[in-house]
Formats: sequence, C-alpha cells, structure tokens
Amino acid sequence: MAAHEGTVDAQVAIVDGDGSVMSSMPFVIDVAMALADDDTEDEEEAVTSLIAAAADARAAAAEIRAAAARGDFDGEDGAPGAPGEDGLDGLDGYSPSASVVQTETGATITVTDEYGTTTAAIENGAKGDKGDPGADADFVSATATVNSSSGTPSVDVELGGTPGARTLEFSFSGLKGAPGDDATRSPGIFLIDDEFVNIGALAEFYATRGKYKNGDFVIDSASLLAVVTSTSSLNVDGKYQHLVKPITNIRSRRIGLTEGLDVAAGEAATGTFEVEGVRLGVGDLVFSPDTGCLATIPEQGDFDEDYVECAPVGLCQLATRSYVAQAIAALDDLSGTEF
Repeated sequence: MAAHEGTVDAQVAIVDGDGSVMSSMPFVIDVAMALADDDTEDEEEAVTSLIAAAADARAAAAEIRAAAARGDFDGEDGAPGAPGEDGLDGLDGYSPSASVVQTETGATITVTDEYGTTTAAIENGAKGDKGDPGADADFVSATATVNSSSGTPSVDVELGGTPGARTLEFSFSGLKGAPGDDATRSPGIFLIDDEFVNIGALAEFYATRGKYKNGDFVIDSASLLAVVTSTSSLNVDGKYQHLVKPITNIRSRRIGLTEGLDVAAGEAATGTFEVEGVRLGVGDLVFSPDTGCLATIPEQGDFDEDYVECAPVGLCQLATRSYVAQAIAALDDLSGTEF
C-alpha cells in the first residue's frame, strides 16, 4: 500500500546475458492513498502494474529498433563546415646516404641521416667446408670453320654441350691474304682451252678481267705459244676479250698421210690435199707413201680432229718399197741395153 500519494517517474530496463541493455521510455506512476488497509491487494496490483509496464516497455523498444532499421531517425546531411585553419609548416626534409666499403675481414656500412652518421662493421662468415671434387668433363667434339675474308687473322671459340660432355667450335677469319697487285708481277705462262689458227696472225680469247695482263704468254690446245697484246672492253657473259699474237708451235711435229703428193723440195703443191692425222697443224709433216714425197703444212685450210686440207710444200723424196716397186714396173725391158 502507498504511504504517500503523488506521482513517481519510472523506466524499465532489461539487461541481456551478453551485457546489452534495453530500456523503455520514461513513464509516470500515479500513487494514491489506499482506501483500505489491505497490503496484499495493493502489492498484487503494484506487481501487475509493473509487469504491464515492462511489457509496454518491451513493445516500445521493439518499435524503436524497427524505426531505427527503417531509417526513421536518420536526419538529412548537415551543411559543410567552415575550412579549418592552415596547419604548421613541416620540418625540412633530409635525404640519407649509405655506403659499403669492402675490407679484408668483411665490409663497413656507413649511413648518414639528419641525426648524424652511423657506422657498422660486418665480418665475413666462416669459411665453409671444401666440396667434393666434380666429375671430369669430356670433350666429345671439336669443329673448325674458315671463311674467305682477308685482313687480320682472328678466331672465335664457342664452348657448347653440357658440363659433362663439352664441344668446341673454332671460327677462323682473316686467314686469306690480300689480293696481289697484278701490275707488279712478272709475265707468266698459262694454258688455255682455246685454239688459235695461224702463227703471226692476231687471235682472241675471252677470260675474266685481270687474270691475264699484257706480256703474258698463253699456250692454246694445239700447242701454239702466243703473247697477250691487249685487253678490250668487249665482254660476253662477264668475260673480256684478250688479243694475242701466236709466235710459234712448241709441240713435236706430227705426221699425216695423203696420196698422190709428188713435189720437189721447196716446191708447193698446185692443189689442196686432204691429209689424215690427229690435230694436225702448221709445221706438221705430210707423207705420201705411194710417191715417197715428204712435205710440210705451210698453212691450214679446212680442218677437223682427224684431217686437214692444205697445199703441202715439198721437203724431199724418200725411196719406199712401194715406190721402188712401182718405178721398176714402169721401166721397159732392159735385156738389150748396155751399161
């Protein structure tokens, strides 16, 4: 029962097990004087009133949480505040420096910053145990190449393969000497595949420029010796015309055979004869077995590998067996002739 009438400010608070607190809105309890002195009834009514107030507080708290979740209590963003005052100037910057100096026992590290210089010495570590010997490497191949360049000789060596099977490659360069000056060399004698015709008559052949120079001697396929007199600008397939003058035949004389040749020594045949023989030329000999006439070829007419047409010049008469037999048969009966 109430001892004094009036009003009481009240608020219900519920504390969860984790320590969080949920409270009701503040409320007022009216206290009146009891008309009868019944403590039990007053206490029951007070407890009932408190329970109801607690239930109202829980409902109010749930409504508050729901309103907060919906954002009912979120206000609009306020206006930006006024700019703050400038801050104080910062301290001057400093770029530190560092150096490492190798020493006999290790290294010395020096660092200099705004607070001063600091030095630290670092000693080398202890020497480790000696490792096991490695396996010997085998050289499985070695190759060498040489290019065609001239100049200062040099060689590049390239190591290849694997640590256990090595290869070596040598590349040589500059081993070729510089080309000589043709203008300073002495005249030479060269063999060529061309064939000149007559001694004393200018002839030509084609070769690479610079291979032959004026004054060189060339020997053709018929053994005629000629001297190079000039080189012209006329070229065919990159080879230039060389003019030569044949001067003599340096091979041994060959002998060809013909028939019906019968001329005195120093006398030239009035017609041409076909002389059989291999690669006959000017100065070779001509022999006619049926007449015993031996002659020479003064100049060539038509010719091939196995014959030549010419007007031979007589050298002498030879008494061959067939010639003697023919001469005897041509004589009259000599039985009545006195000698």
